[in-house]
Amino acid sequence: MKIRPFFLAIPALILAGCAQTSGPNDSSVIPSSEGSDISLSSSEATPIPSSSVEAEPAVSSSSTKAEPTLSSSVETEGASSSSGAEVGSSSSATSIAGSVTPSTAAWELTCNALPANPAQGTLDDVAFTVMDADQAEVGFMGYKLHTGGGNKSGVSIDNTIQMSKESGYLYMTSGAASHIEFEIKIISSSYGDFTGSPTVYSANEINEENGVEVTLDRTEGKDGTTYIYSCELPFSRFRLANESSYALYITYIRNIG
Repeated sequence: MKIRPFFLAIPALILAGCAQTSGPNDSSVIPSSEGSDISLSSSEATPIPSSSVEAEPAVSSSSTKAEPTLSSSVETEGASSSSGAEVGSSSSATSIAGSVTPSTAAWELTCNALPANPAQGTLDDVAFTVMDADQAEVGFMGYKLHTGGGNKSGVSIDNTIQMSKESGYLYMTSGAASHIEFEIKIISSSYGDFTGSPTVYSANEINEENGVEVTLDRTEGKDGTTYIYSCELPFSRFRLANESSYALYITYIRNIG
């Protein structure tokens, strides 16, 4: 009777041992599987922040590249500004050079440029101007001048620049001339020839006293009532003076250009 319980106990112990053995094995598999799932889920979540972090440097890198581009743009504008200053400087130099070398474009002077005649006497130390073909001003100073009118020895002297004998003159104060031509009335009668004789002087800066005397060419006008004088100027300006014993009646003075 004592042997039977012993044999019955042995199978119970074996079953209990198998149950313990199989239990840990099953639990190790299940947690491992669940742990693997968690690991994978964690693995999938990690690349998202990682990708986000990587994207930020990429944007930062792009932004960094854009900064040199803006800087380059600023440098370019600075260079343009500097270039503009140089151009302005060059333009200024050209302007100065232009004032030293006046235009030699064609112009014409007549009595229309003179101020109105005074009530008595002549226009003394009077300034007047004309415009050349380039619309540049050509200035003059005159002495013992006035606008002619009426007749002299039967010759009309209307609308002439009358220049007094022995002392009248006019000279350039601005602008330039290279080849001048002027016409004067021939004043003659049965009593003789009373036509004045002009003298021309030239210098780069001319006044009432200086200048080199220029040789004049003279021809007679088509109708025989005028003399036409012409000359090449050795310098850029001139003075036309009346040093003769008779008045001059000038219809025009021209720079041929």
